[in-house]
Amino acid sequence: MMNIDKKFTELIEKIFNAQMKYPQDVHFGSIWCLKHGYHIRAAEAVYPLAYFAHQSKRHDYLRSSINLANWLSARQEPYGAWIDLETEKNTTIFQLLALVLAFPLIRDSLGVLDKNGLEESIIKASSWCLRKLKLKHLSSESGISLAIALHLVSDNFGIDVNKKYAMKIVKRISKRLRSMGYSHNQVLGGSFGRSIEMFRFIKTNDKIDREYSEDKNCIMPVVYQAFDEAFSFQFK
Repeated sequence: MMNIDKKFTELIEKIFNAQMKYPQDVHFGSIWCLKHGYHIRAAEAVYPLAYFAHQSKRHDYLRSSINLANWLSARQEPYGAWIDLETEKNTTIFQLLALVLAFPLIRDSLGVLDKNGLEESIIKASSWCLRKLKLKHLSSESGISLAIALHLVSDNFGIDVNKKYAMKIVKRISKRLRSMGYSHNQVLGGSFGRSIEMFRFIKTNDKIDREYSEDKNCIMPVVYQAFDEAFSFQFK
């Protein structure tokens, strides 16, 4: 039985219809936004597209997610970050999270060059985060998103330093969450499972920058909702 619903399907269709599908175009695979054009933050849709393709077994959506992943990889700065409408910090954290969540869902359908390119992008981005991001400067959402991403990078590529850093992030953010109603037992440790639970808690209780607006010219509210829907389905 497919772990998707009508709302999620409608969100995915909106993203799919906004994608550049002409191979000769320089933006082939990217997502078009009436407000911002082709921009990197919209590429967070790679994860919900990959999840939908994995659940529905739809080859067209699988190709869509792979094409978007390749476009995102090609837009990465040589030193590992992504730059878009926001700072390098938030853009890189959320693109890394989206890619590392999508990668296991599309890996078996990737050619050698695509697979190697995406692996390199993920490792470069996680390395940049480890070098450049200070724990005290991370918001609750960006911090726990990075922690989840680094846990997954460690699991997929065996980079233990990522998991150690992820645990430090979780422990620091747990102190903030106690003041928001999280119990002591819920925030102990830095395991991947606790990171997932904290992510859900933050989404429900914390004030975040990327609120779901009603701006019909911007694709981002659709992307954000699709991302959160996929995440909630996958990590029930």
